[in-house]
Amino acid sequence: MQKVIGFSSGDIYSWAPSINEQIEVLKKIPCNAIEINYAGVPSLNEEITEENIDYLHSPDYVSIHAPFYGDSRSDLMYENNDATAGILRKLKGHYDRIGARAIVFHPNLIGDYSIFKGFDFNACLENMPFARKISPKEFIALAGEHPEFGIVIDTAHALSWGENALGMLVRQLGRRTLHVHLSDRRYSQRKQTISDHRQMLYADDMNKFEVVRNIDCPLILEVSIKDKKNNVQNLKDEYEFVKKFFSN
Repeated sequence: MQKVIGFSSGDIYSWAPSINEQIEVLKKIPCNAIEINYAGVPSLNEEITEENIDYLHSPDYVSIHAPFYGDSRSDLMYENNDATAGILRKLKGHYDRIGARAIVFHPNLIGDYSIFKGFDFNACLENMPFARKISPKEFIALAGEHPEFGIVIDTAHALSWGENALGMLVRQLGRRTLHVHLSDRRYSQRKQTISDHRQMLYADDMNKFEVVRNIDCPLILEVSIKDKKNNVQNLKDEYEFVKKFFSN
């Protein structure tokens, strides 16, 4: 079966500052999935045009990434308070309007899981990278404590714990996975360091992604493309490369 593959709007935030502009760019790619990334709380106030709302009802799969920073770009904590309730209400509004299938949350930012009671949307927990100190084993345990949540497996985050971590997550949580954030983790010449969310197109070892074939869910390419700003052909090449790999 052909994989459903698409992009996160956050991939091109350095090209286009607004979500509407990001959608306009991604409309040029013949993909069949999209994740709208509301990275910061202020972005929840952005209006999406009716034309783009109509477009977002056409892909096979649409998801939302919940904010992970507040007004000051510091980490946002989801607590049992009025501010969090307001954020969740706005997310629910966007979810309904664009026909989303899931909303992704970072578990290191959730201080109280009771806040989700009463909200009718598919909330997902995403595995975290080494820097966030939630190991794959801890994440699997956390997922077990909260079976009402879907799962999003981030390949680059998993690879920060070693190549075996990705297989562990797929084996334990593959059936609960609503979609995968697909990207590589490798040395970045531009940053002069090991970097997450690198393009698949330039991966030097695709064998580590074979395990992802075992998950029957959409793939969202969550990649950093700052160094190829405004290069739409690069996006198309990325999509075609991943499509070909998962068609073989």
